[in-house]
Amino acid sequence: MKAGKLPKFNVGEETFAFYARAFKLPPFVREYRFHETRQWRLDFAWPQFRVGVEIQGGVWRPGGGAHSRPGMIERDMEKHNALVMRGWWMLLVTPKQVQDGSAMQLVDELLRIVQGSGRGETVARGTDGNGPSPGPLAYVPPSSPSQRALIDFELDT
Repeated sequence: MKAGKLPKFNVGEETFAFYARAFKLPPFVREYRFHETRQWRLDFAWPQFRVGVEIQGGVWRPGGGAHSRPGMIERDMEKHNALVMRGWWMLLVTPKQVQDGSAMQLVDELLRIVQGSGRGETVARGTDGNGPSPGPLAYVPPSSPSQRALIDFELDT
């Protein structure tokens, strides 16, 4: 790496991780390998619930990102089908959905659904000894300039 250059990171994934911790979702695993022989990984996983999240960062990139080319779409479909066949739930979200809060709401809702079905351990967020707090995640996207400075740049990496 050249002097003065920062290491490349995925802004959508880093923002998702930040918000997942900030809103006290259950601990997640990054780059979780779910398949016994393939090298497939999930961007974010809650293995105890069999819930995974993939951030589809390049869908709006000119010329298409990895997830918008025919061969890669087929590869993603194969991966998704393998997850379903192993009893996993999978959410596909864009960096824009991470930024506007809709991704966090989807994950929160899915974790509550899975918890209610008895498929996993109890969701710890919002518990007070009497079970999980009712209702959806109270997410408000950052609005002040200083808050937005953390995430207000191009999310397609």
